[in-house]
Amino acid sequence: MKYIRDIYRKETEQREENPEPGAFVAARKKQIVPMLKTFHEWLLEKAQHVPPSLALGKAVNYTLGQWEHITAYIDCPDLTPDNNAGENAIRPFVLGRKNWLFSGSPDGARSSCLLYSLIESAKENGLNPQEYLRCVFERVPFCCTKDDWQNLMPWNIQLTSFIDRGVWIN
Repeated sequence: MKYIRDIYRKETEQREENPEPGAFVAARKKQIVPMLKTFHEWLLEKAQHVPPSLALGKAVNYTLGQWEHITAYIDCPDLTPDNNAGENAIRPFVLGRKNWLFSGSPDGARSSCLLYSLIESAKENGLNPQEYLRCVFERVPFCCTKDDWQNLMPWNIQLTSFIDRGVWIN
């Protein structure tokens, strides 16, 4: 746990000290990669001495088996050493899944999934979900091309007011 705690602490410090993505990745490589290497060496050592049937042995072997995935975040400033943001984003769906069993049909369940995905993506992109959906529903009847649909995605949309037969104003 000490290795993980130290990596998270250093990650937080680096984010605070290096807000520019390039500087952050360079600092991460300089300070966190050596910590990860030390942790990896410790895991390899433990794997030789702890039986894989014990809980620690299972954890060590699992971590070693996932090592490539664990370290893949290093080069991307937008990623973190964990998937907490993703876990937190899907938590409402996991908690409510029993209710979704009663969507009425597979099409109803797919529709619910689509709407919840749009809502959470809107939140993740700093949009008010209600305003985002209002804007999307106003524009959908006028979508004719793939680009029209792409422009409705939460990461592309420009929230504006709809007036007079498909003309938007800011």
